[in-house]
Amino acid sequence: IVVYHATMESGVLKYLAKRFPQHADALLGMNERIWDLEVIFRKLYRHWKFGSRSSIKIVLPVLVPDLSHANEAIPDGGAASLKWIEMLETEDENIRQQIVKELKSYCHLDTFGMVKLLEHVQSIRG
Repeated sequence: IVVYHATMESGVLKYLAKRFPQHADALLGMNERIWDLEVIFRKLYRHWKFGSRSSIKIVLPVLVPDLSHANEAIPDGGAASLKWIEMLETEDENIRQQIVKELKSYCHLDTFGMVKLLEHVQSIRG
């Protein structure tokens, strides 16, 4: 399971395992199969435009200029978390549907971005 920032993803899986004990074995089993793409950009692949950071929000637009979170309604994980709470708490179905659309767009860009970063790394690896 390819992720970007395994610590966060692993924490989510552990939380879900506690929240849904009937699925705990499957969820915790996923943690054993996680492979963190960020490690490459934290330890092995550096670019001066990254500075000292390895966040996908920094790395992606440098290596795949056509992909960036800058113009998205939800630009980062913190904003995504807040939108998730807003979606759960709102009683306005139109607002809820707009947030769902924005969250899907954010998640799609993150996932597609990981694919493109992995392709980039594989292309230089030879």
